Amino acid sequence: MFFVNFLIFSSLTAGILAISAKVDLSQVSDGYRGQIHVENGDSVQLNLKKSIAPVFHPNFKITSISGNIQTDVTPPVEVLEGIENSIFEDPENGAVLRVGQDGTELHGIVGNMRIKKVDGAHEISHVTDHVDKGGKTDYRNIPGDTQDWLQPNFTRSSSSRIGIQAMATVELLIFVDFATYTLFGADIARIAEYKALFIKGVSSIFATNADPTVTLQIVTMIVITSPADQPFVENNKAGGVIVSLEGIFFDFNTYLVANAANHPGYDVAALMTAEAVGPEEPIGIAFVGGGCNPLYKGTVSQDRFASFIGVRLLAHELGHKLGSDHDGELGGAACSQQDRYIMHPVIGPLGGENRFRFSECSKRMMQNFLSLPRASCLSTKNFLGTPWSSPPNLPGDLVDLNAICRNVIGRPNAAVDPTARPDQLCSNVRCQWVAPCNPPIDMASCTMTTDLGTPGPDGAPCGANGKCQLGRCVGVEGPVQPPPVPFTCKVEGTFKHDNCRQYYRCVKIGASLYTYVMTCPSGSYFNAGTSKCVLGNC
Repeated sequence: MFFVNFLIFSSLTAGILAISAKVDLSQVSDGYRGQIHVENGDSVQLNLKKSIAPVFHPNFKITSISGNIQTDVTPPVEVLEGIENSIFEDPENGAVLRVGQDGTELHGIVGNMRIKKVDGAHEISHVTDHVDKGGKTDYRNIPGDTQDWLQPNFTRSSSSRIGIQAMATVELLIFVDFATYTLFGADIARIAEYKALFIKGVSSIFATNADPTVTLQIVTMIVITSPADQPFVENNKAGGVIVSLEGIFFDFNTYLVANAANHPGYDVAALMTAEAVGPEEPIGIAFVGGGCNPLYKGTVSQDRFASFIGVRLLAHELGHKLGSDHDGELGGAACSQQDRYIMHPVIGPLGGENRFRFSECSKRMMQNFLSLPRASCLSTKNFLGTPWSSPPNLPGDLVDLNAICRNVIGRPNAAVDPTARPDQLCSNVRCQWVAPCNPPIDMASCTMTTDLGTPGPDGAPCGANGKCQLGRCVGVEGPVQPPPVPFTCKVEGTFKHDNCRQYYRCVKIGASLYTYVMTCPSGSYFNAGTSKCVLGNC
């Protein structure tokens, strides 16, 4: 067991608490176990295990940007394997940690907390932040655009329709800002997985439409690894906070035009930012009808805490890109804002199931826009390579409701309110945690409860064998499968793994046997007959 004493240090970053810690880990057959004990009896039990799936794809590449030049900076295979074999995870606590070879050093993330070793001692810090109950969205009209498709008497062409349905495939260029890169501990593989699942969540909202039928594909993802490479963000910040999202929006679109030769064909470019946005500023912005237009393809959308909070926001901004106005305004004037559909001007907790759906006005405006010749890129294939399609998983398969509470509240003991009904949690995540009471009884501990104002991500477990789906807890058919029996070393040697590209290595050190999960080099697999990695496919 180790104890954490909360000490507040001065910091240039407001809201950061630095906490000294003494770390004591015990190695077990399938990883490491330990405990983080924090003030007032709060504690986190760590059960760190190796992930079965490799972190890196066989054809994995890392691209950095410097000015208008993109460079492949993928490390050698040996380095990637070394990273894979030293990273352990505890999904229950949202922990992703790199463990030093001697087991005495941790570096990584536990929920919304970061741990690292400084001057021979561990230090934990977490960022406390205010969670808005709703966020303003905004849009801009393309200069000189008549926006004929917004008119009630607009007559559609049939060029983009198959049968009676309007069809669109939106090919996305995703920019991951430096704040997100830092939030994920510079772990490119985790960023890639998160963004793929994020876009899957956005797709599920568009899938509620029978007409238009809209699908999303990521063709390229560019990760910004230095503040110097995102001037469109840095030039619009002050005191560590975005003071002009509109400034970022216009600067980002100018950047896209200036650097068009460095990017593959795409329909919409989305800059995803984890930065804090100042009061009175919008949290997302897009050009209405900007899809396909080479001068106005860019959109900016906030996504903080790595908890899929920004899924509905990006769906809203893409709705603008595909020609939709806000409900209750101009082209959407016939649809009341009181119904709180996704194109309401404010993204918040109200609206029930409508929060995940487009109004009839929005669907009509998107149908009209997709019928225009100017929207033809949405029915043709721009990217000649193989697009990176999102996996069949859902966002909730990566982050459950307890992890969202830990990430947003910023306390390792935060969890969903056990008294809340499953439907309530899927509709508006309610969190509970223990903390010092308010004065004058601040020496005692109180149970705090708050609603986050955001729904549970699709696929998050709820109730008895249920999963969240568009703000409701929906039952899942079929029995729950028991967890696989973990591999345990009994003798020294090399042994087959269920994943054909991996194998177990059992090593005896002193009187103990230790289990290591090894990964074969790219383009090879583990041959159980020879106990070696050989070239070829499984």
